Amino acid sequence: MATHDRGTMPITTHLYLVSAQATPNLTPALDPATRPRRVILLVSADMRGRARWLETVLTARGTRVESWGIDDPWDLERIQTQILELLEREKDQVARGTLALNATGGTKTMSIAAYEAFRAYDLPIFYVHPERDRLIWLHPGGMPARDLENRLRLEPFLQAHGARVTHLTREGIPPHLSDLTHWLASQARTFAPVLGTLNYLARVAASLTCTRYHPAMMACFLSSLVPGRMVRIRVPGSTATVGGASSSMTLSRYRWPQR
Repeated sequence: MATHDRGTMPITTHLYLVSAQATPNLTPALDPATRPRRVILLVSADMRGRARWLETVLTARGTRVESWGIDDPWDLERIQTQILELLEREKDQVARGTLALNATGGTKTMSIAAYEAFRAYDLPIFYVHPERDRLIWLHPGGMPARDLENRLRLEPFLQAHGARVTHLTREGIPPHLSDLTHWLASQARTFAPVLGTLNYLARVAASLTCTRYHPAMMACFLSSLVPGRMVRIRVPGSTATVGGASSSMTLSRYRWPQR
C-alpha cells in the first residue's frame, strides 16, 4: 500500500471523481500496491448511476465505498466548499495524511477544485495516465511514478460501465494461432505507425469512395510493412511508388473505383 513523505502511514482511503470513464478509478483500486481499504466517490447528480456501477465492482472485491455528493459539477467555488466539508469530516485521516486524491476523473472543474483543496491540506494527489495505466504523483513532489498492474478483467470492466454479465465463456487461443499472437504482440511498436493508415484505408473502403491519392497511401502503407522494398501500385490513369530501390512489386490486379 502506498505511502507519502509525511510519514510512514499508508494511504488507506482514495477520493475518486466519478465520470463516464471508469477505468482510471478502477486500476489503482485493483492493484495490490495501491489498493485502498476505502473509497469515497465524489459524484454529481447526473453520475449517480455510474457511481453505483463502480461501487458494485469495488465492494465485490472487498473495498468499502461511500459517496459524497456535489450540487453542480461546473461550479468551482461550490465544489471546493463541499470538498472542504468532506475534509473536515475526515479530519483524522487528514491529520495522518492517509487520504489521497485521484485527480483523473470528473469534470475539469471538479479536478481543479479537488486538487486545490488537497494541495492546501498537503494531502497526496495522483493522476492515472489513461493509455499507459501509469500512476503519476502530482503532490508531494519527488514520489516515483509506478506502472499499475493489469488486473482489470473483462467482467469488472463491463460491470463498471453498466453491463450485466449473465454468462461468460473463456476460450484459450488455439495452439496454431498462439505463436502468431505472441509475435504480433511483440511487434506492437513496429506496427503502431501504420495502424492509423490502415484504419483510414478501412474507412475509405467502407465509404466506397476513392480518389486519385489513395494508390499512393496504399503504397506507403505496404512499403512500411516490407522495409527496404519499393512498392508500386498501378491504377488506370495513375501510378504510385514508395520505398527503397532494392526491389519492387506491382499490384496491378486490384481494381480501384474511379470517380
